[in-house]
Amino acid sequence: MELLFCNNPEMRKVPEPRFEPEVDAAREVGFICHLMGFEDFLDGREERALQFVPPGQGASLLYRGWMFKESEYQRLHSVLRERGYTLFTSPDAYAEAHYLPNYYQKIAGLTPPAAWTEGKDLAMAWRTAKTLGDGPWIVKDYVKSAKQRWESACFIPGGANRETFEEVCRNLIAYQGERFERGFVFKKFVQLSRIGKSPYGYPLCEEYRLFFFKRRLLAAAPYDREGGNESEFTRFEEIASRFQSEFLTIDIAKDARGNWLILEVGDGGVSMLPPRLAPTAFYQELWNRIATTPNDPLTKSGHRMRGPAGGSRS
Repeated sequence: MELLFCNNPEMRKVPEPRFEPEVDAAREVGFICHLMGFEDFLDGREERALQFVPPGQGASLLYRGWMFKESEYQRLHSVLRERGYTLFTSPDAYAEAHYLPNYYQKIAGLTPPAAWTEGKDLAMAWRTAKTLGDGPWIVKDYVKSAKQRWESACFIPGGANRETFEEVCRNLIAYQGERFERGFVFKKFVQLSRIGKSPYGYPLCEEYRLFFFKRRLLAAAPYDREGGNESEFTRFEEIASRFQSEFLTIDIAKDARGNWLILEVGDGGVSMLPPRLAPTAFYQELWNRIATTPNDPLTKSGHRMRGPAGGSRS
């Protein structure tokens, strides 16, 4: 297995700054890392986007980078196949874990009640949200919220009138811009175990991000810099086994009574590492997991991927 990261659009032979610590850590462990131009790819400049990805020889590529829409990911999958690579996560598996309506039934009863619309029709949004009661609600698109704009584009107070409701929804559309995904998702707001308040105004809770690789827990850490000290999360492997994807994340938190709730599911390739999860530890564990997986190409030729520290074919 080799890794594919996003490059810096200004200095295309180096990683995008957000992913640079991950690339350094992965190369130190021994992974071959390639760099692609995310914006170039979105704009249809595929040759330029993949200029520094050499022809493949059937290698599996694990993507770590910015979020793709389903159609964009399908296109990336096709282009890479033509170059001799296979994305580790198939387009169907990506879409299942990426879009809440695709996975909601797999976690229903373990997550706050949710309802959704197709498109941006505000009258339909109002009727849909009301099926969950009179609020409060969290609003997001099919993939992500705008919690950095907690009061203006994310949280809708209980008993909010139609005007307030529509203003928050419009603000969400404006915040997401052309990356607004498909429609509105409304979640019933649930009181969680709070540990503080973020600089953006949203409540900080005892929340954790769990990474799963081949349906086994790979790594876990508090979602924010502040967080609890829980470390036993293997119980959620059964939830991970319900998905097609073999590389996904599950975000969990405790409610005010101490019960675990699933807040989000996501594709592992486009889920950021939590601030307290060191890239070196993450990629060392990934390397170890691949090396001990039967029939994985890594184990067939010993340290086939290992080279000088920091080395890469990109």
